[in-house]
Amino acid sequence: MAQTRTFSVAVFAVKPVEIGMLDRVLRLSQYRSRAYTMLKAEAGLAEADILIVDSIPPEALGTTPVAKIIERFSPEEGEDGRLANGFYVLERPLLPNRVLKVLDRITVEILDYAPELNIGDDAIREDIGIYKALKQHAEEEKTKAITGGLDFRKLKVLVVDDSSLVQKQMELILSGEGINADFASDGASALAMHRDKQYDLVFLDVVMPDMDGFQVCKTLCKASVDPPYVVMLTSKGSAINRVHGVLVGASAYLTKPATRSSLVKTIEQFMKKED
Repeated sequence: MAQTRTFSVAVFAVKPVEIGMLDRVLRLSQYRSRAYTMLKAEAGLAEADILIVDSIPPEALGTTPVAKIIERFSPEEGEDGRLANGFYVLERPLLPNRVLKVLDRITVEILDYAPELNIGDDAIREDIGIYKALKQHAEEEKTKAITGGLDFRKLKVLVVDDSSLVQKQMELILSGEGINADFASDGASALAMHRDKQYDLVFLDVVMPDMDGFQVCKTLCKASVDPPYVVMLTSKGSAINRVHGVLVGASAYLTKPATRSSLVKTIEQFMKKED
């Protein structure tokens, strides 16, 4: 289950009828992993996580992320849904999906809230633009990863999981660390790919069709002169499963939902052992 966080939204210099529309939209968000609540007028702009403005120049409102309501956005005014001054665009009419898409982008790109990067959570929703924002977030993380700390780019990494959602989450995190990983959806494919490429590091789900992760791990370790570092990635977190993983050659164990920080820490441990 994805974690939930509620962001406060202040609305300033907006028409009363549109304030009512925005309030209804924000109320609809209460059942999502990102929820929004409208601040009362007396709360003050300083307490808001996000500001929505209309007629007032947004640069007068400080450093809080701003979504500016406009009639129509054109490429001459900015790029990719932002005005030239960096503020996000809310085009009229204020449709629910349109409003939530912009607010969600702000939470990822500005407020650094990305529960979708917890592996095994069901939070990625491409229909409201989150995946696009997360890709941008991953690119920014990639720049940080390359300019400091351990360089993961040389690693040959394979992710084996039959869930397309988990594959997307792993792709976002690994690409953000400079790793261009390969992906397999079943054990037979994984073994064939390893024979061709000899991976350094394999992230391996336990529950898969035809051949489970323990069988794949055992085969990988027996068939390789220099076995890969195998990280079991599963929702099963019992001590028995951990012992089973160690017995068949697993090097580490991550229980879903696994966070981005735990995944990166595991890769760092592998890199340090190699050095």
